[in-house]
Amino acid sequence: MYSTLNASSAVPLNAKIYFAHPYASWERGTNENTNGLIRPYIPKSSNFMHLTKVDILFIENRLNSLPRKCIGFIQPIFKKSLLHLILESERT
Repeated sequence: MYSTLNASSAVPLNAKIYFAHPYASWERGTNENTNGLIRPYIPKSSNFMHLTKVDILFIENRLNSLPRKCIGFIQPIFKKSLLHLILESERT
């Protein structure tokens, strides 16, 4: 059911892939931070089968509405909108 990602996947994608070591959370900063943001909504060892699409969209919206330091304290949802506006203005 699950596919395995390995270094050979980088060739057809023309992308660099970095693998973190098991149990080395400091190598996955953004991932671990995002997990921490999700935990209030979905506690550890929760059964994801009970989540509805509405539940997931609610959590997604909440996370995308949080200002992020890495993008100048702009909310990701607005960053996407701003990028879209810039790209549209460059086309005209």
